[in-house]
Amino acid sequence: MRFLSLVWRGIRDVFDQLIFMAGLSLAWWICAVPAVFGFMLFLSAPILLPLALLTTFLMPPATVTLFAMADPKRIVNRPDREEMIGIFRSSVKRGWMIGLATVPLLLILAWNIVYFQGTSSFLAAVVPLWAVLIIFVFILSVYMFSLAGTMESEVRNAFRGGMFVLVSRPFTGALLAILVIVVAVVFTLMVLPMLLIGPALLAGVVNRFVLDVLEVEVIDPNSPTVERAYEREKGINPETGIWERIKRGGRKEPA
Repeated sequence: MRFLSLVWRGIRDVFDQLIFMAGLSLAWWICAVPAVFGFMLFLSAPILLPLALLTTFLMPPATVTLFAMADPKRIVNRPDREEMIGIFRSSVKRGWMIGLATVPLLLILAWNIVYFQGTSSFLAAVVPLWAVLIIFVFILSVYMFSLAGTMESEVRNAFRGGMFVLVSRPFTGALLAILVIVVAVVFTLMVLPMLLIGPALLAGVVNRFVLDVLEVEVIDPNSPTVERAYEREKGINPETGIWERIKRGGRKEPA
């Protein structure tokens, strides 16, 4: 199944460079910490909303940088610190434009669902539609951040590209959104996986789906060379199984 194959490739991208991805996830969470305090500030005094919004300043560019660094095309050429800082700086405008274009709509839909669900208002009948819309708007926003990171797309091109990916495979997008929500809930309960690989895993999997729909070629460093593929096809120099290696105790076969 193509869906599971892309999910697995995204997971493998993360675990192939686990230390780097863990650092990337922790860096994203550090940028998100001020937003948590801002949210608490807003709950205590809604009039402080402008101040609360300022605490989220780092999150949009950090999210674009997260997707850029989790780009599977970068596996063979890992970026250095200077390049990461440069990407972060150049992502401030793009990240905020995408955030302003999608996050308010998500918040409005979520508020409507919470407020009208279970009430006698005629708008309660629209709650299922809002639930479907919030799933698709969420995955569209994630696609846009992915395109901003992997393709350096501005908000207009990111929206067009995100809509193309979403319309091309709407059921895949819905499944992906549900998978992300379920995994996020599970990881939140375990805390440590969420901190170490949560954000990077999301970015890695989503990038795989976006690049697959756009038919962007990604070189797999784990794939065999042409020569090795030929040897496998002809049965030349067959690879030794793990059990055979254990039985030999790591000793090489005699020539």
